[in-house]
Amino acid sequence: MTLHISGVTPVGTRNTVFSIDNETISSLSENDFHKFLGKPIGFNPCPNYQSLSDLAEIGMKLSTSSLAPWQRIDALKTFLYPAFQFPMRTSQFKKTDWEKVDRMLKKEVKATLNLPDGASNEYLFGHRKQGCIGLPIAAEESELNLTDTAFKLVTSSDEVVSSEALSSLTHTVSKRIRRTATDSDIEDFLTGSLDDYQPHFKHLDSRQVCVQTTGCLLGVPGWCSTPPLPGSHPTPQ
Repeated sequence: MTLHISGVTPVGTRNTVFSIDNETISSLSENDFHKFLGKPIGFNPCPNYQSLSDLAEIGMKLSTSSLAPWQRIDALKTFLYPAFQFPMRTSQFKKTDWEKVDRMLKKEVKATLNLPDGASNEYLFGHRKQGCIGLPIAAEESELNLTDTAFKLVTSSDEVVSSEALSSLTHTVSKRIRRTATDSDIEDFLTGSLDDYQPHFKHLDSRQVCVQTTGCLLGVPGWCSTPPLPGSHPTPQ
């Protein structure tokens, strides 16, 4: 599989033919994707909604199975929600997509508990110590997982991983502000202090922009780098 991207206007993929031993290699066009380590990659790849539909279908099957009501809910929390972790951490779907999954599961859980559709959601999502079900909210979990994953990449004990993550972050911020990013610029970016949180460049690293936007929405407190970059390990304050 090949992917030829040109930075010359119009920026995008080029239909270039590559071959090995006279065998033509398949190439990706814009919006196409190829899975690498389970993550769809490409240039502006369209989300693989089939995988999300498959997960939602599993949730439906568990919710409508012949298990006892408490067993259905336990199965959802034990098997389904952990399966959401990978697509959440790799930012494969938007928060609005996970909100649709939440609405579907919420309806099924209420039916399992013989609750009316208009019943309060606090009983479903409240903490178990308060006598509630303790069902995770997928939309919120997706934001938390994305922020946590990005933080772990930048602060990884593996120098190669942390260096690559920091390089990608620095490149994104530099493109955003149109000059070489300083430590302070990177900290401002992560806390959403740049440009009122609004991304202006279509082709910036989507992961970094997602992390910045998510951090703003969640109200993640200020980030600082100690010791100074490079080779630093930013920590939330």
